[in-house]
Amino acid sequence: PLTTRDSSASASWRRAAAARGWKVPIRTGSGTGGWLGAIGLARTPVSTIWSQRSDCPQMFEGNRAVLFDLDGTLVDSATDLGRAADKMRTDRGLEPRPLAQYRAMAGAGARGMLGIAFGIAPGDPDFDLLREEFFSNYTACMFDHTAAFDEVTDLIAALDARGLRWGVVTNKAARFTEPLLRALPVFASCAVAGSGDTTPHAKRHPAP
Repeated sequence: PLTTRDSSASASWRRAAAARGWKVPIRTGSGTGGWLGAIGLARTPVSTIWSQRSDCPQMFEGNRAVLFDLDGTLVDSATDLGRAADKMRTDRGLEPRPLAQYRAMAGAGARGMLGIAFGIAPGDPDFDLLREEFFSNYTACMFDHTAAFDEVTDLIAALDARGLRWGVVTNKAARFTEPLLRALPVFASCAVAGSGDTTPHAKRHPAP
């Protein structure tokens, strides 16, 4: 069971969770919006959740597992994502865009980065070709600046201390998710990683 941020889809996710007997997730954090639940998905940066909630360790009592989003939640990958997209602009003689513009869409992956860089979206004639170019650029720089948010180490230590299994569910392709998790020692206890191309449906689809 996964949850989604505040949107028209969130109600269907919550209904699907309830129909399967899963605890309906609770709202936490702010900013990009996030849900962190019984077996749920945190989209708000974990550093925000951990620092603002004094009862954060107790939040997990009675839960069987916790699944987190990756980009913008466990890891700050905005700089590397933004640089990969902006290189496409400068390679074409276009002016670079401020990193802050890319950071705001870091959780949307290639779709978000190409939207900022070129104002295109899936379905546009050039999207697939530009996405592959973006992926090539990202492969070359994905470890340069990406790091776990500061409080993630303490959060994962708390989960591990409770014997609570945790994992990652992301729309990021497995060819990026898996090397990134291996590269950061803090994620050594990750029990499962679901990527955008390892299941029949990407996130926010309500299928388990």
